[in-house]
Amino acid sequence: MINYPVIGQVERKNGDKIPLIDIPMISDERWQELAKEKAVDNYIRENGTQPESTEDACRWQREWIRNMID
Repeated sequence: MINYPVIGQVERKNGDKIPLIDIPMISDERWQELAKEKAVDNYIRENGTQPESTEDACRWQREWIRNMID
């Protein structure tokens, strides 16, 4: 079990109290940036060359994953 620190409580409309925990978060924008960076890294690792664009690396990676699960 992962233990996160409790930093407060939230009260529901019915009076129940729920702990508010400090879970590290990342914005969707940052998640997308990191995913694109990783796609480029994976492309280079697997193909030995730079992709022509980030979008090419992302397309290649989606196809690469699709082939892994087929």
